Amino acid sequence: PQSSAIQSNRKFWFHYAVIVLAIITLFSYTKDIGKIYNLNVPASQAKFVQEPVPYLWINSLTNIRGKLAYIASEGDGYFVVYEGKQIGKADERITENSLRDIGGKIAYRAATGRKSFIVHGEEEFGKHYDTVSAPMDIGGDLAYEAERARKLVIVIGDKEYGNEFDSASLLASIQGKPAYVVRKDKDLFVMLDHKQIAGPYKDIRSLEEKDGHLVVIAEREVEFSTKRILNVDGVEYGAEYDVVWEGAFVDNQLAFAASNNKEFVIVYNGTEITSVYANPQRENIIRVVGKELAYVRIDPNDRKHQLY
Repeated sequence: PQSSAIQSNRKFWFHYAVIVLAIITLFSYTKDIGKIYNLNVPASQAKFVQEPVPYLWINSLTNIRGKLAYIASEGDGYFVVYEGKQIGKADERITENSLRDIGGKIAYRAATGRKSFIVHGEEEFGKHYDTVSAPMDIGGDLAYEAERARKLVIVIGDKEYGNEFDSASLLASIQGKPAYVVRKDKDLFVMLDHKQIAGPYKDIRSLEEKDGHLVVIAEREVEFSTKRILNVDGVEYGAEYDVVWEGAFVDNQLAFAASNNKEFVIVYNGTEITSVYANPQRENIIRVVGKELAYVRIDPNDRKHQLY
């Protein structure tokens, strides 16, 4: 019986020690959460210096005018830290990766309750909408997409755009000018600087800026079928193909990947520059590296991948 009591006592202290060790380990790990390491030496030496911070959680490291900004939390709310100072209110939820430098002021998307809004410097914008997107810089002005009563509009500065349409979305900045998509009934149109430059389309897969150009991948119904085309600055390309997958610029010349009957080609400056190849990938078919075009070709005979 005495031996059994000793064994029981040992088990108790063993389990107690394990629990204490686990708590100490967890506490030590929690203190490490949110540490920032700045690389202050050449990359070849790969040495980091720890910058002590008092936060439990850090996210969205962002370069704002050459200085580090990030979202942080002490456990009871979120705020932005810039130049070592806390910005924002602890009761706000701040959207990850929404930090921007707009007109020399920090801007971000925040939310309280079910409402989202924009904080720009010391001011709040868009609180009369149901929800807003992350902020954008359009020609130095604060811009964002906003929704109210299930209708999407574009807001730039203190003006709304797209009210005459059913919706306006996919906002982008093209050399400081706003580009976006509007919907009227079932048709979609591309707007640049608030002027229609393309459409109507059945669907718009993407709208983005590439090398200063407005690049749109859109779909249109043609003779009971759907064709996907490329539109650059209001001019359509690739109408002779069934599908255009993506576009890029090489030394200011347009290149894109396209397909007919599941056979893919690369088109550069209006000319097919590679033989037909079967590539099952639908994304990342072409990439611009410096001033060179890179693409992957799959040999139709042995199915081996070839890099050009």
